[in-house]
Amino acid sequence: MKRIALFAAITLAALVMTGCPSLNSTQRQQAAQASENVTIVLVAAQKAEITAHEQALISDSDHVFIQQQFLTVARLDKATNDCILKATDTHGTVACLTTATVTLDQINAEGGSFLKSAQAKQQFTFTLLSIRTTLSSIAQVLGGK
Repeated sequence: MKRIALFAAITLAALVMTGCPSLNSTQRQQAAQASENVTIVLVAAQKAEITAHEQALISDSDHVFIQQQFLTVARLDKATNDCILKATDTHGTVACLTTATVTLDQINAEGGSFLKSAQAKQQFTFTLLSIRTTLSSIAQVLGGK
């Protein structure tokens, strides 16, 4: 159900913003709201990771690392939303989203080299991929690559 809501929000944002080379205030707000789906993904992933840790499927060190990275991603999401709201055109908004996806790729690479548990790696990678896909989808709708 949450995945359907996420897909619907992305699709709605895509429909609203298609073909808009210059973003007005409302469109910037819609792009920022669409990127706030990152929070939805992050909260769900955090709950799942905590549950897996409590069931001893994820080690203490992997748990601490993942929670720290989730905090970093939450800060990145806030900075991305602020950046989008301050952007004056489509190119600025796409630059905000591109910066976020590059940062997510770096966080994912770091996690892949640190995490020992297969369960932790899988969950961490899936979460970051979901977030990256959300941001990339918004950038593509706006004409980015």
